[in-house]
Amino acid sequence: MDFTNQLNKINKTIIYKLLNHTNLDNHINLFLVLLFEGKEKSELRLLWNADILEKSILVLDYIENEDVKADIINTILHIMCDIKYDYSNKKNYIMTLLKSYFNIIDGGYCIFKDIQDTLQLFSMLGVKKGHLVHEILIRYDEKECVELLLKTGINLSKKEAKKYPNIQALLEKNRKLTIRFDFVFHFYLLTDLDYIENIDIAGGYLKFYGNEKEIFANWEFSSQGWNNKYVIDGIISKEEEAIFIEIGDIYNRCVDHFESFDLEVNQGERVDNLKVMLDRFTSQLRKKEVQDLVKRFFHGKTVFEIAFSLPISETDNI
Repeated sequence: MDFTNQLNKINKTIIYKLLNHTNLDNHINLFLVLLFEGKEKSELRLLWNADILEKSILVLDYIENEDVKADIINTILHIMCDIKYDYSNKKNYIMTLLKSYFNIIDGGYCIFKDIQDTLQLFSMLGVKKGHLVHEILIRYDEKECVELLLKTGINLSKKEAKKYPNIQALLEKNRKLTIRFDFVFHFYLLTDLDYIENIDIAGGYLKFYGNEKEIFANWEFSSQGWNNKYVIDGIISKEEEAIFIEIGDIYNRCVDHFESFDLEVNQGERVDNLKVMLDRFTSQLRKKEVQDLVKRFFHGKTVFEIAFSLPISETDNI
């Protein structure tokens, strides 16, 4: 047995003794140091196995501070995820932790970011989403419910959506705004002359990219192939879609020109090739008809005002 394995065996023995000690409260601080360090340092994570983590639940009875209790539960869950804890055969331990965690929340613990993280860990470990949704819905107002559900990636079931139509409407609106923001901000970057100039200046640093084309994310709209699902879904208007397609056609012509170069050439030539594409695209953007398109899209508003406003027909329905 090598030194590392010997040390891990000794440390595990110490942890077991701490957990089984009749005066556990006298050794809590040492145990917590080992626990919290295990979350942060991979080498210390080796000390923890399913049996030790399950016994760690006992520590909660010795802790008075609710914030520390919440941190302990979050840390145990993180380590459980790391060691691929078998939830399917040991549900009782996780459900005990979940009950303890919601008791802490009911007692006034309200660090929202930490709650989101911890509930997501419960979901990752196998707790049924329906159970988490029920616990969330009975504890928080509509806005908080939506934020938690979005952060944890949990959707309402059809039954829950019917029971909580306002929350479902807010979730749906947020989904659409998230997609719309991506489109509008991407459009802003593609058509902003300063952005293009900045990318041009950054050419010397393109060696950090595996493929220089990554500097331009794919633009989804062009006359070469598209569907109007985003218009039907109320995410963008028909006029916005038409502008997106016109800009997309210009963009694609420049990308096609860039892709005509051999990307297996040396780094210097690849940077020069990209510069050609940027110059072509910039010259197109400077044309009056293109700038008129951009102005028509934003019609005097900021990128954020446009991004966070769904088409009129949609906002009237929310």
